[in-house]
Amino acid sequence: MESVKTAMTMVSKNCFMAVIDLKDAYHAIPVHESCQKYLKFRWKEVLYKYRCIPFGLCLAPWLYTKLNKPVVSYLRSLGVLLVSYLDDTLIIGRTEAECKKSLKLALDLFSRLGLVVNMEKSQLIPSKQVRFLGFILNSEIMRMLLPVDKFHKIISKCRMVLDANVSLIRVVAELVGILVAASPATRYGMLYTRQLEIEKTAALIRSSGKYTGNIVISSVARMDIKWWTDNINSEFRPLCQPNPTKVIFSDSSPLGWGAVCGDKEARGNFSPEDQLLHINVLELMAVFYGINSFAKDAFNEYIQLRVDSSTAMAYVNNFGGCRSQDLHNIAKNIWVWCQERNIILHATYINTQHNVDADRLSRMKVDVSDFSLTKSYFQTICSKFYRPDIDLFATYQTTQFDR
Repeated sequence: MESVKTAMTMVSKNCFMAVIDLKDAYHAIPVHESCQKYLKFRWKEVLYKYRCIPFGLCLAPWLYTKLNKPVVSYLRSLGVLLVSYLDDTLIIGRTEAECKKSLKLALDLFSRLGLVVNMEKSQLIPSKQVRFLGFILNSEIMRMLLPVDKFHKIISKCRMVLDANVSLIRVVAELVGILVAASPATRYGMLYTRQLEIEKTAALIRSSGKYTGNIVISSVARMDIKWWTDNINSEFRPLCQPNPTKVIFSDSSPLGWGAVCGDKEARGNFSPEDQLLHINVLELMAVFYGINSFAKDAFNEYIQLRVDSSTAMAYVNNFGGCRSQDLHNIAKNIWVWCQERNIILHATYINTQHNVDADRLSRMKVDVSDFSLTKSYFQTICSKFYRPDIDLFATYQTTQFDR
């Protein structure tokens, strides 16, 4: 099924767009008389039955999409560039004249098919900015934005949860749903929904699946909600992804990690404590160490990651996850680090057999000279003597200071 993500890939710089919204589209599909008995309902002692597809029927979206597919295919055969999602259709043209021509072809076809256009919700004058599926698409600045009414709703809902010491699980679940739905129009928004989802799921388990139970959200989740109230007004999603400025290969083994970027290499050893962690956690740590090694001074860049772990790839591309708190925490650290530098990451899978250099670096023997005091002992020494400013000889794993 097509979506707003499909539209993002089809909108080009300064193109013109129009939106057609069909009125009661499901009602245009008749139900066979033998099946109408399954769609009965009673109202004020009177029994009614649907003679057409009703809203709310679980099969309705699938059925409408299947029936609408030949219509979409026919329009595309005429050269119409469009995105169709149920009863909403986005028409795209490189010029205003092209958009008008495509729009007329679509409207004429819909009319012949007996479909009624909702004039109030449609945008039939070609423009470089339209509202489609609840988002603003702007081809002039090539950004997808949230409408003003949506981010006002988000801020209001966030503040309601923040002001309460204890909330109903249902209220938090509603907030999570609103934030997830808004995330496609943000760069980092999905990152700040995961902790809430984790805590909501845990609260549901404690309340035996009842949304009427109570939940006390953690300080971490509160900070995530605060991010939305502070940043939603300025968030957007670029409509086109630039070519990557860097490509970083990374890999890990129980011994250490390795990373390659062009002709540069980096590697390090895991501590005895880290070596006890799950391999997927180590793979994500390798990603973090890799971007720290090659993009520490980068700003406003688009970096492609090449990893041989599908789990690590998913946790990067999905801005964390809800199944593993450890993996989510590392993924969040990665993205917060990137957000501070306005960096966007995209991870792609590479077969282990082809990730030769990073794999080799991750399996190199431990350097016996690469050791350090634990943080607690080092802080104790500093408190008794003095605190240095620069760590001159440390590797990335053994450094005690930022400088």
